[in-house]
Parts: sequence; C-alpha cells; structure tokens
Amino acid sequence: MKVERKADHAVSEASCKSATGKTIAEWFKALDQHGGVALGRRSLSKWMEHDHKVDLWWATTIVNEYEIARGDLARDGKPKGYSICPTKSIKASPKQCYEAVSTAKALNE
Repeated sequence: MKVERKADHAVSEASCKSATGKTIAEWFKALDQHGGVALGRRSLSKWMEHDHKVDLWWATTIVNEYEIARGDLARDGKPKGYSICPTKSIKASPKQCYEAVSTAKALNE
C-alpha cells in the first residue's frame, strides 16, 4: 500500500493564519528560531500547542509540513510520517465476530 503524506484538510497560508494567527511561512521561521527539526516532532508540536496555544491538529500538521519543507528524513532515507499497521487480526470466524456485536446482550458480555 502506498501512503501519501498530505494533510486531511486544506492547508494554506490563509487557513493557517486564520486558525493560528500566523502563516505557514511565519511558523516555519519561528520553528527554525526555536531549534528546528533537531528538536523533534513531539517537542516542536508541544511547544506550539502549549506555549502558543495552537490547536493540536494544526500544531502537528504545521510541524509535519515543516519536516517535509526542511527535507527531514527517517533513518531509512524515507520521509518521516505516521505508521499504518494492517497486521492486526481477530482469531474468530466471521460468524463469531458478527454474533459478538449483533445484539445488546452480546455487546454487554
């Protein structure tokens, strides 16, 4: 499966400024001055969220876009991103799965 790195919602200079008080370019400059990609995604996102009162979605999205713009890559040389793990399984037949959720009594159990 190919995973595309892009925001769930439209991210533009105008939408960012409306939601956070700064444009993307202004945030990138602030992130550079704060310490940049060397601080890591979590640190930068928390700094925006706690110190600048930026909504978590916006903080995460801006930092993700910042990493892309600055060419920050994972150890394997690929862009950093979020992991998707499709390897979980349920050891039951389809009938057993259906029966487990098909009635209020089954759900309560």
